[in-house]
Amino acid sequence: MPMRNRSKALVIAIALVLLATLVAVGFLSMEPVRQAGVPASTAMPPRPSKEVSPRNAEEHQLDRVSTLGEPLPYTMMHVYFATDRMRDSGGDRPQYSTQRNSAKQPIQYGELDISIPVSHIMGETETDPEWYAYFHKHNPSKYIEIQTGRILSEDELKTLLHPSSTTKELLLFVHGYNNTFDDAAIRTAQIGYDVGFRGRLMFFSWPSMGKAGLYTYDRNNELWASADLAHVLEVLDQSAGLQNVTIIAHSMGNQALADALLQLRGANPTLVTKIGHIIMAAPDVDAGAFTSVFSATFKQAPSTTLYMSSKDVALSSSEALQGGTRLGDERNGPLTYPPIETIDASMVSMGFIGHAYISDSKVVLGDVSQIIATGAPASKRPNLIRASNLKREPYWRLQESTH
Repeated sequence: MPMRNRSKALVIAIALVLLATLVAVGFLSMEPVRQAGVPASTAMPPRPSKEVSPRNAEEHQLDRVSTLGEPLPYTMMHVYFATDRMRDSGGDRPQYSTQRNSAKQPIQYGELDISIPVSHIMGETETDPEWYAYFHKHNPSKYIEIQTGRILSEDELKTLLHPSSTTKELLLFVHGYNNTFDDAAIRTAQIGYDVGFRGRLMFFSWPSMGKAGLYTYDRNNELWASADLAHVLEVLDQSAGLQNVTIIAHSMGNQALADALLQLRGANPTLVTKIGHIIMAAPDVDAGAFTSVFSATFKQAPSTTLYMSSKDVALSSSEALQGGTRLGDERNGPLTYPPIETIDASMVSMGFIGHAYISDSKVVLGDVSQIIATGAPASKRPNLIRASNLKREPYWRLQESTH
């Protein structure tokens, strides 16, 4: 091959490798919800009994009937939030940037109403393409959309989250890398809807930059935000009561949670023991650091479930970028930390990247629903097969339902 052609081929090859790396790293978190939604013609069929059915209008689902008595084409989900992002000015609802809030008291609280169309398909996040807003008004009958919201003081939030005679439970979602504030809000509503959660919904949004190429920025911002997450957990303990709280952390959000719980363990040793359930989904956490530094803290919680997969391309990319096995990567064998229950989700159908199964997989959503609703251990939940690793410690393989 002539020298010029060889040089040209080499340049093309390098460009393709770089492109593939950026694409893979861009999915270290859940796929951003800014992607195009499912076509309106793809309506949700009647759900079989094996799937999670959303409950009727209760604490966080507002009425689906208009003022004229006609059925609305969507369900409105009520979602609380805490964030240490810098607030954006303007708009008719709270909006937040990708920057840190540098104020002396950086945490802001609030509530949002998020519509989910009746055509919603379990495990999907039907959101309008970015170009859609330029040509159309809101379309809640087709897309998941944030409709309204308001800022709350910390005291107002505590009052609203105090257990009532009908509602005690609260689900807190902590997002991962490459997520905007709106991404986290919509994902929280979707997960809560799909698992049929019967309590209050809330998310903590740390200042992820929301861009695929800024992984290091996000890692630093997650570390910066961990003290604020610790404070939010203290607020929940003083209001909802941590015994009523389920925490779902995804990807890099698990590192923020681990850092926060470690801080609380030193300042308030009994607080971690109160948390109802901790669900660690595809954790982008160094496995060695978890073993030596964090695992003892998570073991103190009454119920901790760790989901991992050997098909998680995003965590493979994270490992190549940072070095060190990632806690949610099962390729080197399932990591076990009894009494933490390890669930291998490798057998479950998931997307090409295989990282967002906590929100995309009907089977995983169904298992999470069982944890929240019944508190049943893995040995009592369907679709789980007991196995043992080389240390002869038990873990569980999640499989597609055979019913």
